[in-house]
Amino acid sequence: MLERHRAIVRETDKQFSMTYGAGGATVLFAGLSVLTVAWWLNALSSLIPWVLSVTVVLVSLFVLNAVVRKRRTALRARIIQYCEVNEIDSDALRAYYEKDGIYPYFLAVLSSDEARA
Repeated sequence: MLERHRAIVRETDKQFSMTYGAGGATVLFAGLSVLTVAWWLNALSSLIPWVLSVTVVLVSLFVLNAVVRKRRTALRARIIQYCEVNEIDSDALRAYYEKDGIYPYFLAVLSSDEARA
């Protein structure tokens, strides 16, 4: 019965993984951009660009954390609403697809906040 809902599970997994992938790439790009500018200015021998690059990466990670949490909340609300409309228990849906082991981002969307802490 739960197999027919694989499309939304796959789509949710894909969307959340894209958030992580794009976010991680952005963080790396931000840190490397600082070093690229420092290289262009021939300032890599100084400690300042390295410290600035690490600082930019850390701030970017903080921002990414907020973006990921917001995206997770939105996707979770969408899945919960989908389950209510289709009269499915969201815990049963999560348990069913947990056995496959191929949708880790979907499982992360539906994981409880207590388990993640």
